Amino acid sequence: MIGDSAGLNNNASSNVFIGGKSVFANKNGIQNTFVGFRAGFETYVDGNTFVGFQSAQTNTSGVGNTFFGTNSGQGNVTGNNNTFVGNGAGPASSNTDDNVYIGFNTGNHDSGSRNTLLGPMPLHRT
Repeated sequence: MIGDSAGLNNNASSNVFIGGKSVFANKNGIQNTFVGFRAGFETYVDGNTFVGFQSAQTNTSGVGNTFFGTNSGQGNVTGNNNTFVGNGAGPASSNTDDNVYIGFNTGNHDSGSRNTLLGPMPLHRT
């Protein structure tokens, strides 16, 4: 654990936390890797990888997720087995499962499961 309050409440093993306030809420979750300020801030479960400033900061019980990019997976709370790559990818995926989003703000308005979206802002509505 490296960074101000990184893994502050952590009681588990097999985790890597790098960044200020990364994984602040984790107590028992194992096999997680979180890198970036507030990455996985509220996460308390197993098997996630979050890399980027505030990546998945609202994730609480979603497992098996991989998010790369600033604010990636920002809206994920309970979604499982998602892969989001890109700045802001997956902002509307609060409880969706098995999605792959690649690109800037990909899945901006998607609330379904088992989707693959590529490119900047697909499904973006103005």
